Amino acid sequence: MGIMPEVLVYQSEELLRCVGAERVDEEASYALAERLEDHAEDILLRAARLAVRRGGKRLKADDIIVAAETLGSD
Repeated sequence: MGIMPEVLVYQSEELLRCVGAERVDEEASYALAERLEDHAEDILLRAARLAVRRGGKRLKADDIIVAAETLGSD
């Protein structure tokens, strides 16, 4: 995906605060956002392949769920 929107960095900071961090270093927010973006890209590519395999033209929630559940099982 590449360019990380600031909203993803902000959401990463909020996630870190939700798990108990009182203060969050900006680099920590960026690091989490990068990892989330990498995983999202992997999930989306897998989901798109699943949709194609089943002959679908539309990406469905089930494609994303299955792709996420099988992430790292290769």
